[in-house]
Amino acid sequence: MKLKLIILLLLALVILLLLYFFPLIPSGGKLSLQYNAEVDRNSGLIKISIKAENIEGSKVKFFAQQYEDWMNIGNLIAKDARGKELDVNQNSVTVIGDDFEHQVYNYEIDLSNAIQPITLFYSVKPGSYGRHGHRGYLSKEFGLVSAGQLFLLPETRQETEIRIQFNAPEDWNVVVPWQKKDSFYSPELLSASIEDSMNNTVIAFGNFTQKSRIINDFNVSVFSFFEWPEEHKQLISENAFKLFSYQSSLFGAKHENNFFAVFVPFAEDEGKVFGGLWSNGLGFEMPSSIERNWELYSHRIHHVFNAYEPFGMKEEGKSRWFTEATSSYYEIKSLSDLNFYDFNSHMKELYQQFKAEQPLFPNSILSEDYKKHYSELEFLHYRKAPIVAFLLDKEINLDEFIKFLYSKHGSNKNSFNVKKELEEFSGKSFDEFFAKYIEGTQEIKIKEFE
Repeated sequence: MKLKLIILLLLALVILLLLYFFPLIPSGGKLSLQYNAEVDRNSGLIKISIKAENIEGSKVKFFAQQYEDWMNIGNLIAKDARGKELDVNQNSVTVIGDDFEHQVYNYEIDLSNAIQPITLFYSVKPGSYGRHGHRGYLSKEFGLVSAGQLFLLPETRQETEIRIQFNAPEDWNVVVPWQKKDSFYSPELLSASIEDSMNNTVIAFGNFTQKSRIINDFNVSVFSFFEWPEEHKQLISENAFKLFSYQSSLFGAKHENNFFAVFVPFAEDEGKVFGGLWSNGLGFEMPSSIERNWELYSHRIHHVFNAYEPFGMKEEGKSRWFTEATSSYYEIKSLSDLNFYDFNSHMKELYQQFKAEQPLFPNSILSEDYKKHYSELEFLHYRKAPIVAFLLDKEINLDEFIKFLYSKHGSNKNSFNVKKELEEFSGKSFDEFFAKYIEGTQEIKIKEFE
């Protein structure tokens, strides 16, 4: 009897040793990811852990796609179920995109001797300064980030289940447009890509005053920094609702979905703060109700319907000139139509900026915008494109054309050719217009703005 017991104990020991040195690798099933974000306002750090279970294969790669060093990731380690630290191979690759170059940071983890689940630990310090100001921010007063600044994502073909938990200071709220069950949030998949939906969703931490309204079936909520005067919070909420109504009505867009805007103070260094934007929300500084901030807000809401999944549209080919043309034009037209200011004076100001910068880019062609980068791309998208949209508005009723276009191609039903759609809508040829202003370098002169 004792001999049998000894043999069984030895077999058990052998099995344990085999499992330790040659762990079983799961095969099939759903990859489970449980994220935890601990917000430390005193240090300005957000500490992340990712518990990953049922990973297929002997290696797994997590990555982050970053513009302007959004993430500031530090001290990444990975451990298996035994607490054993795993080998992590880190590298970065520069990718030249249609707009700006960006870095992809890769973290490949060796699972050959690991027992699952594995857990990644790292910290993030938001606040790098870029073209929109601080890209994400965390202070003792508030935090504003995008999910892409916090969470590494796996490079995998497995079906993936993601749950996210936030641990913020007790006197702070977490503002995020996802559904919550128990203490976990489930990210809403607004794009075919988890990466897009996660990267662009805005998350805020702190104390905010919330005002909500149903606009064209959207549940629109505005979160204003709690310590601001009530009159300011009321004003910016009403302006945000008005402009959301204007832009969604312009497209004839009605969708039962949540959308929120988070408005925060300047950073401690008086710098701007930008959390990001997507189909489900946006966040940036609004310490005072200035015209430029409302132009940017209106521009970004326009993109919800002319660009972003799942409600937007998609032009054929690589060019995005029309997407930026209407967004930049209607940031002015919307404020004018809603009596924020005079249309002609602001269009004249834009026209003069265009004329001043044009000599720097004499051969810039709108239809080739996808080949350009940085300053030339900004000239094309934010100077020339809205001027061309103004010229289009003189040729046709641009409001009605946008509604016509959205009725056919809204919610990314299919891609469209702008010229063909213009000709179908108007019943006339746009060959000459495109040859001059879209595919050529014809000098643009607008007498009333000279």
